[in-house]
Amino acid sequence: MISQTHSRDEETRVNSFRDASVGIVAVGAYVPQSVMTAADIAAASGIEEWVIREKFGITQKRVPGPDDHTNQMAVWAAQDCLAKCDVKPDEIDVYRSHRTSFMFNLAAGGGALLLRRGWPVNHVLGSHLMSDGYMSEHVIVPASGTK
Repeated sequence: MISQTHSRDEETRVNSFRDASVGIVAVGAYVPQSVMTAADIAAASGIEEWVIREKFGITQKRVPGPDDHTNQMAVWAAQDCLAKCDVKPDEIDVYRSHRTSFMFNLAAGGGALLLRRGWPVNHVLGSHLMSDGYMSEHVIVPASGTK
């Protein structure tokens, strides 16, 4: 009897987890056409090109064109995401947009994830995002995105 009860409890727990889980339905992206090479970054920053390539690992980065505004890139990424699934825009409950950067504003672009509660695959196991700009003044690089 105890093992049957345990099995039923375990099945209930697994089904409850499945219903409460969140899965990735689709992913979208927008990447600007313009490119800044390692040589361009070196010239603008005063950091030697070999350091940009070998220490930073950057050979090129995408930079926004005149029509590539942050919010617009997010919209294009969301449109790309929705084009890859059967979810209609009016079915979406929450939309969030974050602006992030890291020391060298590594590249411009937009990304979108469509998440759904109870989705049977691609479960999100955890997440963390800090985008409050708290550390934005800790490292200042004179080219490529900061100051």
